[in-house]
Amino acid sequence: MRCLAARETTGPTSVPGSTPAFTLSVLALAIRSGTHCCAAPTSTTHPLAESLSARKIAYTIGAKLRKPSDTEGEMAVMARGLRSADFARLLASGAKNVTVAAFDAAAQEHLQFTAATAVEGFKEETLPSIDGDLDMQPLNEFAEIAHGAAFVAAGGASVQLTTFGRIVWASRHLIINDQLGALKTVFAAVGAHAAQKEAAIVAATLGSNPLMDDGAAMFSDANTTKTALDGAAMGVAMGLLRNQKSAAGNALNLRAAHLVVAPSPAAAATLIVGPAEAITRIADAARLAKDGDTVLIRPGTYKGDVAVWAQKSLTIRGFGGRPVLDADGRDADGKGIWVFVNGNYKVENIEFRGARVADGNGAGIRFEQGSLEVRDCVFEDNQNGLITANFDTAELRIYNSSFSRAPREPGRLHHLLYVGHIKSFVLEGSRFHQGYLGHLVKSRAGRNEIRYNLLVDGPGGMASYELEFPEGGVAVVVGNVIAQSADSPNPIVVAYGAESSRWAENRLLMAHNTLISEGWRPALFARVWADRLPADTRFVARNNLTVGLGVFTLGLPGWHQGNYALPPGALDPLRLDFTLATGSLLRGRVSRLAQADEAALIAARDGAG
Repeated sequence: MRCLAARETTGPTSVPGSTPAFTLSVLALAIRSGTHCCAAPTSTTHPLAESLSARKIAYTIGAKLRKPSDTEGEMAVMARGLRSADFARLLASGAKNVTVAAFDAAAQEHLQFTAATAVEGFKEETLPSIDGDLDMQPLNEFAEIAHGAAFVAAGGASVQLTTFGRIVWASRHLIINDQLGALKTVFAAVGAHAAQKEAAIVAATLGSNPLMDDGAAMFSDANTTKTALDGAAMGVAMGLLRNQKSAAGNALNLRAAHLVVAPSPAAAATLIVGPAEAITRIADAARLAKDGDTVLIRPGTYKGDVAVWAQKSLTIRGFGGRPVLDADGRDADGKGIWVFVNGNYKVENIEFRGARVADGNGAGIRFEQGSLEVRDCVFEDNQNGLITANFDTAELRIYNSSFSRAPREPGRLHHLLYVGHIKSFVLEGSRFHQGYLGHLVKSRAGRNEIRYNLLVDGPGGMASYELEFPEGGVAVVVGNVIAQSADSPNPIVVAYGAESSRWAENRLLMAHNTLISEGWRPALFARVWADRLPADTRFVARNNLTVGLGVFTLGLPGWHQGNYALPPGALDPLRLDFTLATGSLLRGRVSRLAQADEAALIAARDGAG
């Protein structure tokens, strides 16, 4: 395998009249015919640059320019140093050394089986391949020595350099506050990522099974054994290698030097975030975590610590108490406090507050694709507590969590929980209250399970619908307390099919719920837009209790049994004490589900019907 690479590393540069911009063109690689990075020489730097503590550098230079007076504070001396050209020079030198050192220190197993050569410029070049008739012939007495031929064979490997780079910005605040060598960590990470990039290109080259000089694939059937790797298979493989010939038919007599195999999956790691930990910011943990890792977050308030999570699998948990994530005017990717891109995620024991974005959809959590499980979390004062994107394969499960205090922004409708067009949605054991104009829960999912929740808007609450399924789908609503505030602008408590029908299956099954209207305006405890739904849509209501003025099943299509109504004030949703007194009129009023309806409920829950 013919391999080539060169590396370019340039130090930081400064932009006149602005914050220094640290430009790292860290890597120039040959990406054709394999890769190998040769070591770049490092120059001797000023000892001060080696530490790469921007705060220390600025202070030292400022003190050198003019001796600090007795009344002059540290910040004034640092400011003087920041204005000096020596500051940018020393910081640039230190950044270069840190980056290159981190690159060289990174584990690069591919260096064991790749070779380096030099190429000038960025034009495509062909590496020479020497071949010919060079076989030694017998020499008889008085005979002439036979002439052979050596030539450059056609079809040699072509190579071309490609440059990879990133610009890293460091703000004035970061420089001034850099007491713990944060900049050093940044540039070390750049160097490590560059090494990872090179290794990834080598792996991709091998995996692509490229064409070699002879026009055949590297792993062609002619030189590949496909049996299990054992002693016999190794012998066959080495024989195939030895018997390879050049284009002129000469035996190459190649010997195996290295066995290249895929590494075993790395063991999952646990990353701990906290004020006194090595990782102090959640955003850094989001950058460092690998697939399958667990991120543990210690208690405290993390202001503006927004993050995008792009791992394929991850568990994030608050431990030792519940950490609070306060958006504090920041957002991740213009969407919210945390954004989950595409993977299988679990989030436990975290509080999300104050999510705001320009379009009004700022979320504590924005969930894009994959699956997300949320447990024991709190969402308070967010434009949307949690919001999903629209991917028909996505799955969302929420357990034992709280959503409250929708912001009162004129002209905006904020839902405490908004579920888009996803495959399935489970909500269990959770509390919703104090909505404002938007809904407590709105779901467009194909399959919904809403079990044993408190959707009670409460004092000060002004939510519209408490629970809505605007595009139908299968919705199983069992054992919930759903209470509409007297200040609600809308009389509908549970809404189904208000917009259209999107899904092939459409069924609303409500059983053992307590539905409460706190005002004196008559309520529609459930509204089904049958004219906007397929003719085979089913609505089943069994053993539900309604409290307050209004109607439940009157005029609704479907099958209804065992539902009972109480007058206003008969139950207080804030006390949450629904124990039946000995002489309660409700005793004996609950009927058993018919066998067919019970089977339908179970089938809907399990996804079979």
